[in-house]
This record gives sequence, structure tokens and C-alpha cells, in this order.
Amino acid sequence: MTYDYDLVVIGASPAGMLAARLASQWRSRVALVTQNTTPCLFMDGLGLINSSTHPLPHIPNNSRSFGDQVQWISSVSDHFHQKDHPDGLLHLGVDVIHGSGCFQPESPLKFTVTGRTLCSRRYLLASSSEPTPLSISGLKDCPYFTPQQLCHLPPQQLNELGSIIMVGNGPMAVVLAQVWRRGGCQVVLVPQCSSIIPTMDEQVVSILHAQLEADGIEILSDLRIETLETQGREIIMHLHDGPSIQANALVVVAPMQPVVEPLNLSTVGVKLNSKGCIQVNHRFQTNHPQIYACGNPIDGQVWDYIACHEATIAVRNALFGTRQQVDYGKIPKVVWTDPPLVTVGLTPEEAKKYWYYGQSLHILVLPYDQLMTAHFTDQTTGLCQMVVRDQILVGCQMIGAAAVEFSGAIALAIQHRLTLPQFAQLALVSPTYGEILHQTAMQWYDIQASYPRHQRWLETFFNWRRTGYW
Repeated sequence: MTYDYDLVVIGASPAGMLAARLASQWRSRVALVTQNTTPCLFMDGLGLINSSTHPLPHIPNNSRSFGDQVQWISSVSDHFHQKDHPDGLLHLGVDVIHGSGCFQPESPLKFTVTGRTLCSRRYLLASSSEPTPLSISGLKDCPYFTPQQLCHLPPQQLNELGSIIMVGNGPMAVVLAQVWRRGGCQVVLVPQCSSIIPTMDEQVVSILHAQLEADGIEILSDLRIETLETQGREIIMHLHDGPSIQANALVVVAPMQPVVEPLNLSTVGVKLNSKGCIQVNHRFQTNHPQIYACGNPIDGQVWDYIACHEATIAVRNALFGTRQQVDYGKIPKVVWTDPPLVTVGLTPEEAKKYWYYGQSLHILVLPYDQLMTAHFTDQTTGLCQMVVRDQILVGCQMIGAAAVEFSGAIALAIQHRLTLPQFAQLALVSPTYGEILHQTAMQWYDIQASYPRHQRWLETFFNWRRTGYW
């Protein structure tokens, strides 16, 4: 059987375009179907607005309005993503096809798009996601913004938003709430659960929760929305056992689900899980041997850098038949707030589920106010929390100034199973924020010194040396 392509990538997401670029560099014949992929948010840049540790430079034309800051960040983000435009892959020999297509239940497997039929040895799904409809009474009749729509409003309209009700939880909702509050809007955050970021460690999230309230954000946790209504240009939200809230705009940060229905996957036997995401094995292969998937199609919504890491593994497995996989426990997860929140590896709650850790599990915590640099810069909010098993670092959660800058080093330490004594022996520049890793690791010696057996051994050793035999 003769194939037209070695790989057809479906979806012009950052992960999809990276996969097409890598496959072309490996001299394979590649096609990229854009599949009407929606643009991603520039969340990393938004987190820098009014950041105390990474302040933005002067905005062009001496304009300092909030709307102009958002527009300026959007333009910078677009500039750096120009190289990732699908048409930018043409010079690499990638056959870029604009449009949306679907699989055909034929043998061999084929994909049709804009009147063309593509036949490839392997297919990689890397399409985008869309918000899941929320079952809130009155939502369909109320005008509201999605995060994408909110961030791409004209500067003048952004400046005119005086108050916002933000419904949702998770990193995107928290970042948007803080950015718009520091941009001058009154913000009410309704997470509809007890935590603003349910998937992260409770202790570090509580610090972020307190910081958001200190910024002036009203957080209404564990309150159920009864109904929404409009009165003129105002949005009114009625809460069960709570007050009614009035604002100029409503922002709904809904969970994301992959756009897979147009792909006609059911006819070729590809299975979905209960969340509507594509089921894959550890090699990112679906139950159809020719179809692979990574990024949003398998997780609904995932950080772009994680999706791109998945793409590098998936495209190699698809083209060369390797069995590589991703160790998600060694990938940092970041919330671009001020202060930023970073988590790598196991949280204390996750580590305690492993019964065989037992007494070998230790949690080391050091607040930021123990750092000299934090006092010099007035950035004393935060902490570093290390999860340790038998001296080996298995997880770390940080919230505080410059925490994002340490995420790569922490991930590398977990990947190479560095021990706490190795951390403690590092000679770091002082005073810096980096000292927090060293000082947290130094607590291991305090734990070790508290062991009676260790104390007896040291006492015996030095008694023996004082006798003069050595």
C-alpha cells in the first residue's frame, strides 16, 4: 500500500504546529490540517500586568491605561507567535491545508478536508477545545464574555468595564480576576466550590486566596448561583443563601472540552472517556493503531508547554514506533498570579496516599519572610514546601516572588532524584530568592538530628575520638 504522507497533523494548535515542524525536520512527508483551531490566550503575559516582581516596561506612546497594557501584551505575544503561524511551515515543506475535515471509515484509513482525501500512515490529533456549557438559570439570556473574548476587547471598552462578575475556578479564572482587579475593575469571583484552584495544594492555594482578597477581590466560595438576569446594561446574579450581586459585565470561565465531534471518530472506532476526551495509552496512541492524540483532545484544557511536550513524544512514537512516555510528575505547573504559584511532583496529600512511604515521608516548609531579599523587596508573602521521602525530593510547591524562575531547577532535581543533603550543600549567592531552596533543605539536618539513634551514634563517635585512638 502506498501512502501520500507519513503523518497528518490535525489541529493548528501550538502542539500541532510543533509536531508538524518536528516531523518535517526529520525528513518525513507531513500535512497540517488547521481544523479551524481557535487562538490560545497569552496568559503568561497577562500575569505580568502590575506584577511587583516583573514590572512591565513603559508602554509605547507613554500610554498607561489598562486597556493599552492588555493590547500591548497581545501584540508582543502575536509577534513572537508569528513563526508558529501555520503558513510559516510552508517553507519547511509542510502541506498546510486550511479547513475542517473528518475521518472516513475506509481501508486504509483516510481523512477528507476541503474536497481533498488524505491517506497517511499515521494521524496526530492536536485540535483545540471549547467551553463546556454551564447549567445556570438565565445564563442563555444574559450577555457574557469568555476569557478569549474578554482579552481581545478594544482598549476603550476594557477601560470602561467598571465591575465584573467572574464565574469559575482554576488558574485562568484566578489570573483574570487579579489582572482585571489591578486594572481598576471591581471583581467578584464566584468559584462555585470551596477552593479557587481545587487541583492544587490547599496550603499554597490558601495563601493565594488571601492575596486576592487583599487585592480587593470579593471571593464567594461554596455559594450556588440561583439565577442570572439583566436590568439595562447591568448583570444581576442571585445566589442561594447569599447576596445578590450587580456588575457591568459577566465573565464565564467554564471547563474546556475538546472539539472532536466533527472528526467523525466514532465511525473509525476511537473511544472517548466520560469527559468527552480521547482515550490514549502511555504512548499517546488511541485504540485505533494509526491515530495518535496529544494536548487538548486528551485532556480538554492543558498548558501549552505541556501539550507541546506531549507533541514531541507523540510524533516520535507515531513516526518511529518508539514507546516513549511523559512523566507528568516532573513537569512544573504554574499559575501566573502575583505572587506566582508553582507546583512540581507530589503534593503532601498525594504522597500520603502511598502507604509504603510511612515514616519516611517528611514535609519541609519555609515562609518567605525568612529571606533577607524578601524584606529588602517587600515581598514577604509566600512559602516553599518540599515533600521528601528518604532524603529524596519527590515534590515541591512554591508561592512567592520569583517562584516561576525556580520551576525548571526543581523539576530537574526531582527527575534526577536529588537528595536533601545535596540541596543543602549548594553554595548559593546571597541575598537572593534562590536561597529559599537551600534554607528549606537545611531543615533536613534538624529532622535528622532529632533521631535518637543518630544522636547516640554521634555521641559515641566523638567520645571515641576524644580518647585519642584516632
